[in-house]
Parts: sequence; structure tokens; C-alpha cells
Amino acid sequence: MDIFKVLRENFVTQGMLDEEVKLLSEKFRATHYKEGDVIIEEGNPSSELYVIDKGRVSVQIYSTRAKGEKEIIAYLKDGDVMGEFSFIDGAPRSASVIAEEDTRLICADYLELHRFLDEHEHIGYIFLKNIARILTAKLRSMNLGIRDATL
Repeated sequence: MDIFKVLRENFVTQGMLDEEVKLLSEKFRATHYKEGDVIIEEGNPSSELYVIDKGRVSVQIYSTRAKGEKEIIAYLKDGDVMGEFSFIDGAPRSASVIAEEDTRLICADYLELHRFLDEHEHIGYIFLKNIARILTAKLRSMNLGIRDATL
């Protein structure tokens, strides 16, 4: 898997030069999960940020509405980012993520990535601005879901 290509084509690097994406790509590694594998477990400590290269995953939370069972709240696909909430605040995982099919990802260790972004301020600024846009889009989508559920 070409990590540079995965990042270059991803929204998190929009606005970066190729040289900057190349430097950033050195902080990521490739990984693979089979259908049914748990990638992220709700409540566990945070340690990695993920970008889906190829595949499909479900995002699940324990729900009081579902009597303590996990409920699917979203599906993510090629190009989507996972773990960005915990990347920003360091809190335990807010949801579980399960591979719905064989899935290829790239991932970066939070601490190593934070250090890199601190050392490369311009890359860090662009990266965090793009993560903020991703978070904003997800919050807007959740707001619409809440509105639709209450009408």
C-alpha cells in the first residue's frame, strides 16, 4: 500500500505540498482488518488515528435505547478518518468501530503524530484545520439526525 498516495488523496492533507505530505506519511503505517474485526473499542484508551484506504466499517455505540446493546450510528468508507475525536482531546474512545468487510487502513500513533505536528507548524496548522472541518461535518450530520429523530 502506498501511504503517501492514500494521504495525498485524502481531505486531511488538502492544502499541503507533496513534500509536506511525504513527511507526514512517514508517521503512518499500513494495517489490515478482516470482516468482523474490532478496530476500535468504545471506552478504551486512545492511541491511533486512522484513515480508511479500502473497505467499509460500522461505528457503534452502547445505547440506552437499545437496552445496553450496541447500535450502529454510522458507516465509514474509503477516505474516511476515524479516531479524530480522541486525537483532539485524548479521551477514551467514544464509539466502537467494526470492519464490515476486509478493510485496509493507515494509522498513526497519537503521541508521535502530535510531536511531528508540533515540530512542523505549517503542516500541523493545515492538518488540524482539516481535522476541524471533518469534525464540524460530523457534528452537523449528528445535529440533523437528532432533529429528524425528535420531529
